Amino acid sequence: MKRYIKSAITPVEKEDYETKLSLAKDPSTGIDLLTMLYHSTPKGNYELLGAILDRTDIPVDWLIESARNKDSLHALSNPKMPIEYLKKYSHSDNYFERMAVAENPATPASILAEMASMHFDYNDKFVLRKIAENPNTPLSTIEELSKFDDEWIRINALRNPNATEEMHSIFKEEFHKESCLSIDISGDAVPAQIDMDNILKDICARYGIEFYGSYCENITQLYEDCGFPYTGNTVFQYNATMEFIFNKKLRSTITIEFDNALSNPDCYVECWEWSTADN
Repeated sequence: MKRYIKSAITPVEKEDYETKLSLAKDPSTGIDLLTMLYHSTPKGNYELLGAILDRTDIPVDWLIESARNKDSLHALSNPKMPIEYLKKYSHSDNYFERMAVAENPATPASILAEMASMHFDYNDKFVLRKIAENPNTPLSTIEELSKFDDEWIRINALRNPNATEEMHSIFKEEFHKESCLSIDISGDAVPAQIDMDNILKDICARYGIEFYGSYCENITQLYEDCGFPYTGNTVFQYNATMEFIFNKKLRSTITIEFDNALSNPDCYVECWEWSTADN
């Protein structure tokens, strides 16, 4: 990223968009420059404004102003947003605003519990999914959400870091097959199962987790059930273990390493999660 030099000739407003976005995301960018960026960002530029409003070193007034003007939902998910505004927007008839409050790491347990008891419309389920995975959500609310008909609400509740060991055992029993590594192979050079097994075992061993377990071949029906057209490629999947499910960073690392280790340009490894198949 090029260094921004404050001068009358090259104000930040005249910088290219990528430079502005990089400056907004750069934690070393000072408040004076952020102020220029914030006030020069056009209404409706949600990517740049969102990058600014994600920061915790900005004035609270910006968050309040943006929430009032409905400029960006990032303001409502910023942990610096005052509690009284989180309380206010938790009752919003706009479910996107309620979702932002529900995922805010600073939203108090009392507000989250109250939101879980509210009933607006069909879109409640999206808000409840966010409430279910928020670490501030009270255990009693998590337990209630873990019994909901909506599968994704139950999954997020059971995956909540505050869920009990008993709840985790239910999770393992009911949902351990709902996340997997899917290998989509477009060419004719399909790797042997034993070769893929050995590669994945080695990667898992380096991170001290169990091997994925059951290996499934030909998941055409899975594609069709999830509403995806089956392209005729060869598709395999490995079902996930608990460590894989609960550690997002580990999931990403293993997925990338497995893809790279196959050394086959016709192979594409993807981490399938519940949200992937959520229509």
